Amino acid sequence: GNYFPGTYLLVDILSKVFPNPYSAVTVYLIFFTAFILIFTYYNVKTDSFMESLQNAFIISLMSYPFLFAFQTANLEIITFISISLFFFFYTKSRIVSIIFLAYAISMKFFPGIFIIMLLIEKRYKDVFLTCIFTILFTLLPLLIFDGGFNKGIGSYIAHLKEGQQFYMDVMIIGAPGFHYGHSLLNSLTVIFSNFVTTYMKEIIFPYTIFVLTSFLAIVGYLIFFEKIFWRKVAVLVMMMNLFPFTSTDYKLLYIFLPLFFLINHSKKDKHDTIFIIL
Repeated sequence: GNYFPGTYLLVDILSKVFPNPYSAVTVYLIFFTAFILIFTYYNVKTDSFMESLQNAFIISLMSYPFLFAFQTANLEIITFISISLFFFFYTKSRIVSIIFLAYAISMKFFPGIFIIMLLIEKRYKDVFLTCIFTILFTLLPLLIFDGGFNKGIGSYIAHLKEGQQFYMDVMIIGAPGFHYGHSLLNSLTVIFSNFVTTYMKEIIFPYTIFVLTSFLAIVGYLIFFEKIFWRKVAVLVMMMNLFPFTSTDYKLLYIFLPLFFLINHSKKDKHDTIFIIL
């Protein structure tokens, strides 16, 4: 019950095609492995096929984000693939691009941060269409699943609230969230463990104010000052990962996106090596 309704469209298809959950997860992980290997190969390819394949294998399948996501088989994999395809089609097919963005938002709220890319480029029609497709992906499962919308919506909202409260108690107020987390609050919890864990409930409100203030300032910077595409993507990814109360480590997958844009950026910069190391 922790996910938005769009998630269950995919889960329902997998469960119907593969009634055995282990078969469904196996197919799911094979697809994920194939996607990230091909996607990485596409972004790091050179004139040598074998060198490109070797580099893609090492960069993707031997990376911590991939291994962590593979081990957990978390549904974050689908939001990552959706956002990757959003950027892949970003300049190739606007309608296809925003469909993938909309589906990601219909699964989880935080991919909505990439709407800022559309706002910066004044693609207001695409922003509107993204909202429309997000609503469609959200309503569709509520309309077609057992009980229909009238009987299903109340049950779904009740389960969502219960799931979110459980997540808050265990992953944010409790300790498990920062064992495999990389948000700013996770970091503070590690550095000042006794203080933060004791006063976590009191810290959440001022931390929220800090995040909102920082978010507005950084978005202002992106709108008025930053001109380089990969840096805009990098800043949005870092905010998406660092600002939530907790960010489990499968979200580190998104760092592949600005890394690939940096690698393929047409103009070289004296700071490129530093950026890549960071």
